[in-house]
Order: sequence, then structure tokens, then C-alpha cells
Amino acid sequence: MDAHLDGLPMDALRAKLDETGVGGQHAETVFHALHRDLAPLHTLSKLGPRRLSRLLEVAKLSQVQIARAYPSADGTERWIYGLEDGLETEGVLIPMRPGPVPQKGQKSLQRNSLCVSSQVGCPVGCAFCATGRLGLKRSLQASEILGQIAAARRRAAELDRPITHLVFMGMGEPFLNQNALFDVLKILSDPHGWCLDAKHITVSTVGFCDRIDAFAEAFKGRFQLALSLHAGSQALREKLIPAAKQSPLDALHETLKRFPLPGSRYLMLEYLLLPGLNDSPEELEGLCHFAKDLRCIVNLIPFNAFEGCPFRSPNAEEISRAFEHLRNARIPCSIRQEHGQKIHGACGMLSLKQQSFQSVI
Repeated sequence: MDAHLDGLPMDALRAKLDETGVGGQHAETVFHALHRDLAPLHTLSKLGPRRLSRLLEVAKLSQVQIARAYPSADGTERWIYGLEDGLETEGVLIPMRPGPVPQKGQKSLQRNSLCVSSQVGCPVGCAFCATGRLGLKRSLQASEILGQIAAARRRAAELDRPITHLVFMGMGEPFLNQNALFDVLKILSDPHGWCLDAKHITVSTVGFCDRIDAFAEAFKGRFQLALSLHAGSQALREKLIPAAKQSPLDALHETLKRFPLPGSRYLMLEYLLLPGLNDSPEELEGLCHFAKDLRCIVNLIPFNAFEGCPFRSPNAEEISRAFEHLRNARIPCSIRQEHGQKIHGACGMLSLKQQSFQSVI
């Protein structure tokens, strides 16, 4: 269990406050301050002097701050978070749909997605991903993941750009940090916390059948699941994603078929377009075969080339050809509009290299 107070789900927080003499009956008040209001605990005068003093004695909180911020002309802002042990991880604020700044009392029409990291580096080592070249430094604690989100919410408020969606698509493989991930999702979905709608939270994975089943059992499909597929054949998938050997396509397909999809929920199949490699008719037919009996949308992602990578980015004609192949096969699909390439904030580019970028913090 996370040693930090802000990494504890409600039940664990209640038990911790009982154990330390603050009183479990105050868990909702403390939780509300930590996760909804982002308020300093010393402001909780309603606890009374004795209990507040005790709370401040035992309240070890995560210390995650945005150390550097790199804005892009397209509205993306890439953030480097400093952790207590001196390591760093990353996050990205991505504009989803522009909208006017609301007047007082009006609801904002802006939509901004926060890309969240679950680890420092990544152990999976996908051939197309700059982050994978770092290897795994360590997994993040639940409090550190939530610390990223809290720091991002404060920065987004300064920018007048409310965060409306979360995507666990930053550094790391979320399901290889499963305990922390599950605690974070419990905290995010608690009615006494931030109250971000669960359908606006997406967890992306390269695909581990047992972990997907555990995710389904724990949350009953309330959160969006995105699978990084990236190939239509097992042989190519294993070349691109070494971890794919643990979950063959047939087994992964059966796992996704039984994944709960309440209401109008659907699965997201992410497919990174690597020209001359996974965009052949054979690979695209494999993708169609995988997707055809799933309630899903295929999200075509143009590859973002980076220094030293063996692949190139697709051109407009290659993107259009893949899209038409899927559409002709009646597979629901979309093309991801990429943001933040110039600041290395786009998909697959997070690698803690800032080079000539100028921080605004």
C-alpha cells in the first residue's frame, strides 16, 4: 500500500486515519481536500485543533511538481514532472476540440486531454517507441500518478484550459503497474474526489490477457480500454512489440470479446501506421479480421519519426489508403490528429530529451 496519504483509496484512507488517531469519520473531508479541491491540509480547520495537528503530523504527501513546461504552437503543452528521488517522468496536455473561454457561470466547451505516465521509462521496448529505449527506471506509486494529475490540473487552470479527459498513454505500460493503477482509478472515480466521468478515462495497453481480465473484473468496463495492436499478424506484432509473445492474437481476441462494454461503450484498437511494414494488404486484412466481430473503433495513428528510429512517417496518400481499406471492409475507424511533434510530445516520442526546447516555467 502506498505510504503517502494522497495515494490511498477511501477505505484505506479511513483505516489509516483511524490507525493514527485522526479518526476515520473524517476520511471524506480529507479525501475531498486532497482530490477535489487540491487544498492544503492545514486549511481543514473543521477537524478541530487536536485532530488537525495530528493529521499534519502523519500526513506524508507526494511531492510531484512540473519542473519544466514546453508549449507548442498547436496548443499542446509537454510537461516534465520532478519526483522526490530526482527521477523525472512526463505528461502532455492535448487540445481535443477548441471552444470559447466561458463567461462566469457558463460551462466551458473546451476539451483537453491529459496524457498520464504510469512508470519512469518503459520495460516493454516496442520497436517504434522512443520511451522504450530508456528501459524501466521504476514504476510510479499511486500518489505519484495522482501527483502528476494534481500538478496538471493546477497548470491547466492557470492556462484556462480545463482537463476533461485522461489517457494513460504516457510513459510506461499501465498494466505492469497494476496495483497502483487500480488504486488511482478507484480514487479518480470516487464521488468525494475529482468526479471526472469514468467514460472520459482511457487505459492503453499493449495487451496482457490476464491483466485485461483483472481490469474487467475490477471495474466492469466503466473505463475505456485501448489496445495497442499495430499489426495484423502475430509474426509482425512480435517483431514490433516483444511482449506480444505473452498474449497471442487469438487469445487476445477472445479476451476482448468477453470484456464488458456497458451502454454505448466500445473498445479502441490503436494501429500505428508504419509505411512498407504494417500497411500491406495482408496486414490490414489481418487487422480487419481481428476487429470485425468486436464492438470497436480502429484508430489509425501516423507514426512520428524520431532520431535514430528505423521507420519513417507515412504520407497523406498512405494514410488515406489504409483508411479506405478499413472503411471498405466496414470497420469503424478514425485517423488520429497528432499534436506536439515539434516538442516531442506526440505518440511514442516521450523520452525526456529536450534539446533546444525552451521551458516556460
